[in-house]
Amino acid sequence: MRRANRMTSLARQVHDKDLSRISDLSTEWEDEGCTIGMRADSKEDLAACQSPFFLCSVVQDGVVGYARAEISTEHACVFPVGTKYLVLHDLFVQRAYRERVIGSVLMQGLVEGAASHGIHELTTYTANRAWERMVAFYSRFGFRMWNVQMFRSPDDQDR
Repeated sequence: MRRANRMTSLARQVHDKDLSRISDLSTEWEDEGCTIGMRADSKEDLAACQSPFFLCSVVQDGVVGYARAEISTEHACVFPVGTKYLVLHDLFVQRAYRERVIGSVLMQGLVEGAASHGIHELTTYTANRAWERMVAFYSRFGFRMWNVQMFRSPDDQDR
């Protein structure tokens, strides 16, 4: 478990009892509208994601954030063929707890967990509307820009 400096928070592996709360956080994420195309995960969807790389952050006995990643060996042109790497799919912190190092605690927990499995390469992607902040956040963990994917749609004016 990794503890945050500025508030009493820790990152730990998700347990079955956490799945309802994490599903609620996923719905909150969708409702916030900060990520293009975000659709909330059900408790059942999340149960299928259980792994050493599914972490949650707890503050005063309540889950306030989570991160979900998985191991991949699918060829990614930035790593040698056959490299095992971690793909970070989700990292969310409840709005009231942002800017309090909780996201960093979750990210560090994933980095350390991956290293304990002999995995040192990681990838992630974002569809967050505040992508500049996301790039700055992940850069602090050694991530570099790999590609930029954009879209244009007249239906996206208000999303």
